[in-house]
Amino acid sequence: MAKGSRRIDLAELYVLHHRPWRDTSRMLDVFTREHGRLTLFARGVRGPKSRSASVLQPFRPLLGSWTLTGDAGQLNQVESAPAAGEWQPLPAAALIMPSSRIVWKSASTIAFRSRVDLPLLMPSRRRELMRAIS
Repeated sequence: MAKGSRRIDLAELYVLHHRPWRDTSRMLDVFTREHGRLTLFARGVRGPKSRSASVLQPFRPLLGSWTLTGDAGQLNQVESAPAAGEWQPLPAAALIMPSSRIVWKSASTIAFRSRVDLPLLMPSRRRELMRAIS
């Protein structure tokens, strides 16, 4: 491991967004309970023999290991989270809020830091969001 880097092993995460990077890699925006929002590089996942390409889909619960160096880290290992009902997909309300306002309360509960953005939503959407937050 390089000086100034640290390794995180099998932490719970969600992929928020991914985009191509170079020939066979992806740049991932992920959200974790302990580390918040991170940018990770997944090398070789767009290649023809990639085992993890199908796992790295947005909003699916995953377990991942990565090495953090500087602003972005490198994803070393990823696998699907256990399916025993511990995890749930991100709620719909989390998908319309900026990720800086999301707070991970437990494995199945996600809350929001403030409700400032609620008046900007349509009334029907606001009611739906309030039900999801409560």
